[in-house]
Amino acid sequence: MAVIWCRHCRMPLTPEETSGGTCPVCGGKLDGVSAPAKPSSPPVAKPTAASHDSWWLLGVLIALLLAALILHPFLNPEPATKHPIAGKPGPVLAQAKNTVFRFETAGRSSPRDSDPGSIADRQADPGPARGLTSRPKKTPMPLFKFPQIFENGNERTLNLPEGQYRTTVTNRTRLKLKGVVKTLKIDLVENDSELDATGLAAQEIILGRIVGRSRVKLKGAVTSLSVEQVENNSELDALALDAGEITMGRILGRSRVKLLASVGKVDMRGQMDNQSSLMVQAVKGSVVLSGRIDDAIVIIMAREVDFRGIVAGTRAQAMATLTSGGKLKFRELTAGARLSYRKANAGDAEPIIQAGIIAGNAKFTQIK
Repeated sequence: MAVIWCRHCRMPLTPEETSGGTCPVCGGKLDGVSAPAKPSSPPVAKPTAASHDSWWLLGVLIALLLAALILHPFLNPEPATKHPIAGKPGPVLAQAKNTVFRFETAGRSSPRDSDPGSIADRQADPGPARGLTSRPKKTPMPLFKFPQIFENGNERTLNLPEGQYRTTVTNRTRLKLKGVVKTLKIDLVENDSELDATGLAAQEIILGRIVGRSRVKLKGAVTSLSVEQVENNSELDALALDAGEITMGRILGRSRVKLLASVGKVDMRGQMDNQSSLMVQAVKGSVVLSGRIDDAIVIIMAREVDFRGIVAGTRAQAMATLTSGGKLKFRELTAGARLSYRKANAGDAEPIIQAGIIAGNAKFTQIK
């Protein structure tokens, strides 16, 4: 069915309604106008080359913006701030160190805050900033601590670099000492006993009585060596122990003593008798014998030798070898005693000799 549109009110009319030639709605005259064309939708613009270029340009701008944001930290690096643990503190930590932190607890006050001078002291030296201190360091595992005295049968290892070790050696004991000690003190070595301290490093050695066919052997270097007495066929071998100072007591009953003091002093204070023997090497040192020597043997190499006691007996023999700049002095030779001396090197100057009394078939000679 055809539809006719009124050109006045633009209402659709059926052929029956237009049969009168007028619009039954508005009364307008109908001139046989057919229905108007349907309103069409607005035309859609087809994409052109210009619109494609705009979208491409927008994408390029967005990519550049993202690249600038990503590369900004690398192109403009900020000055590095050292961690508080390493070196100097950064600006934040420096500011925190100059800030006084005060925490109060409701109902009570800190004794530090009640002190008038406390705030001023804290401003002068605030101490480490709270909350910004470095992590606590891990406590290292303690190292194995070697025992001070380690015993293994007749062998003892000492670990006393600042201490003293004191003992006795009796009843045929064989004791061997090793390690390190500041002061070694042996009160008694007796009854066919033996002490071997050649493996011990010490600063000072003090020996009491060495008696009853006992033996002591020393080695190393010490500042001082002190011996009270050696008797009854006993022996002290310290010829490998270089001492800065030696103090020697009595040597009795066929006992034997060997001492070394390369640049030190040997003070022989006790008596010697009954075929006992003393050997001393003090190439650049001095030896003083203050006690009486009866039927004993003395062999010395030193720069200076002084026999201050009497040398007596037909079996008494003393031999002094004097090094460069040597000097020999004796008080009295008697009862068949013999004293001889010689130069260590034939080319050395003649030593200084201060002879004392020579009596009772005693003899004093120089060996060329």
